[in-house]
Amino acid sequence: MAWFLEAEELVVTLAPVVVYWVYSGIYEVLLRRTTVLDKYRLHSTRDEETKNIASRKDVVKGVLLQQAIQVAISVAVLKVLEKVYLWPVHVDSQPSESLSSVTPVAQAASARTGQNKVKHVLEGTPETLYLPPPKLATLDPSTETGDTRFAKSTWQLKVVLALTSAVSSPPLRWSMLVTSGAAAGKRQQATARCTRLTGEKGGATTARTDEEPVLVAAGRFGVAMLVLDAWQYLMHRLMHSSTYMYRRFHSWHHRVAAPYAFAAQYGHPVDAVLTETLSGAAAYVASGMSPRTAAAFFVFATVKGVDDHCGVAAPWNPLHALFANNTAYHDVHHQRGGGRRNFSQPFFVVWDRVLGTHAAHDVVQRPGAGAGLEVRVVNKDKNQMRCYY
Repeated sequence: MAWFLEAEELVVTLAPVVVYWVYSGIYEVLLRRTTVLDKYRLHSTRDEETKNIASRKDVVKGVLLQQAIQVAISVAVLKVLEKVYLWPVHVDSQPSESLSSVTPVAQAASARTGQNKVKHVLEGTPETLYLPPPKLATLDPSTETGDTRFAKSTWQLKVVLALTSAVSSPPLRWSMLVTSGAAAGKRQQATARCTRLTGEKGGATTARTDEEPVLVAAGRFGVAMLVLDAWQYLMHRLMHSSTYMYRRFHSWHHRVAAPYAFAAQYGHPVDAVLTETLSGAAAYVASGMSPRTAAAFFVFATVKGVDDHCGVAAPWNPLHALFANNTAYHDVHHQRGGGRRNFSQPFFVVWDRVLGTHAAHDVVQRPGAGAGLEVRVVNKDKNQMRCYY
């Protein structure tokens, strides 16, 4: 696959899969080979044997199928975005009396960096940008300039540059220059002066760093978390609200009533695509993350998902301290009748609180020495929305 994807794209695609099995494998070893976590377990081995309909073999096969689909869709999204967002457009850095005069610059830039697939600004040519495609900005190929494309009007070019500035790192500073080109007759053409902000004095530079500013990357990371949560909450709730969708698709995931780590991604392929895979694609597109930031995000989301299903409520787990949406919170949802509560996943509980599906709970000691813990729902509301589990 390396010949088909660049290194960073390869990491985005495969790292979550590798981390899923490594992290869930650590839980498996600790729970089955040691007694270190026994006092924090929410479900005993006996619970798994009596409550779970799906066998561990079925779970492994189901997860591998979902991950294969996830990888395929991830590759497709990366390739589509390569075509959609990385459309080479030359923006002249100086006023020109003839649009044809910029042709050699554009052609040279295209020849030098034709294989550059992931950067919004071409290396070595600070005046040449990767801009959104015609559908977003109504760009019009100019017959006088070969591969060069210009916006049809000044305001459209402003929109294009604003969009580009929003996703470029380092960010772009631009100003409009309107000239009348002889080759274009009397029709005015809009060009722009573009300077990348690199912290260096003297304007544009011929070098570009792949590193996003930390605060920019963190902001994109946060946006991705919000988008992922919103999509998964709404789709998860829909799966429980529709008789057909629950029985045909989502009920697969609830065949594991006593969750364990590597069952986190077990479910019907249609459910997996609609709820998890497409939510990840939406988060990636909406946030404008770089491949490197996206790799970190999807690895973190994978770790969080595994942890939410691990069935171990250890008080020293940092994810439990940082997020109210944790393994105990999600365990409520897997309890009998819990399908009408606690839909939020994988990060926050805000959607449950805002839309009235939040269930408070306590984690208490089970009777008997070394019996572990259990989750008890506080003040169950029997009048909550109708769901099918």
